Amino acid sequence: MFADISWETVVIGLATEWNPAIILGNVGFELLTSTPLWFGGAYLFGVSMRPVRIEARAFETQQGYPVWQSMEASVYAKGPLNMLPDDMHGRKESQSELNLAEIMESFGDSVTKEGLAVSKLRGVQESP
Repeated sequence: MFADISWETVVIGLATEWNPAIILGNVGFELLTSTPLWFGGAYLFGVSMRPVRIEARAFETQQGYPVWQSMEASVYAKGPLNMLPDDMHGRKESQSELNLAEIMESFGDSVTKEGLAVSKLRGVQESP
């Protein structure tokens, strides 16, 4: 958090000729908005974030060229989390699993959108 505020202060200071009102306003805003997240405020208010990020690639096996790649991230799957019983909401495992499931669904949609069915990759025509 300190590095983030310092970097922003230097950039804003250079851009505004070190205008103290603008610099202090930004520092105050950063402290007001970032402190709860950095020091557990989100956890105290029941909004725990369990981020998950996955990168995936599919390669053509003959030449080794990538035929598909994607990177997805999920921080807080609020909708699916609300469908769980109340005692499951705060469990780290539940939140991580829901974020992972959201990403895997996104990957499946992406592969389907690209039309990468096994029959297409093998050169077999699908029947209607």
